Amino acid sequence: MKPVMHGREARLGLFMVLISLLLILWLIPGYVELYTLGMYAEPLLNPRSFPYLVSGFIGLLGIAMLFFSYWKPASEKTVSELPRDAKLRVLGVLAISTLYLWLITLFGYLLPTFLGTLLLLRIFGEQRWWLMILISAGSAGSLYFVFGRIFHMMMPRGSIDFFYGF
Repeated sequence: MKPVMHGREARLGLFMVLISLLLILWLIPGYVELYTLGMYAEPLLNPRSFPYLVSGFIGLLGIAMLFFSYWKPASEKTVSELPRDAKLRVLGVLAISTLYLWLITLFGYLLPTFLGTLLLLRIFGEQRWWLMILISAGSAGSLYFVFGRIFHMMMPRGSIDFFYGF
């Protein structure tokens, strides 16, 4: 069996590797600020650690996709089309993520995280409002408490942050 690269997966894998390199070499060093953390400073843990970790993981996934697209048998060549509702769900997630990134610069961490989680739960089919509010408030509040208060990580602050110092 002669190995053949399948175009769609190979292009996606290459795109993921390029995005990862762009993040690691340019965006993270240029735009993620390093702050002095005082007595909480860790030499290996800083505001750039998690973005580097995620970018490296994206790059590794891209390399794996390139590798597996090269060795994939020809019988698995066809890819089924996504249904219309799944495409709309993907666009909704992208829109909510963009809105979240914009709102987090204005309102800090808590309010946009609550609203973003609420909207994402709704897009993925949850109907019970009381449960959506409970999950959104619980996840936003507990993550803020654990990472902001216990681990002393700097949480995003906005220009109109109602909950700063909470």
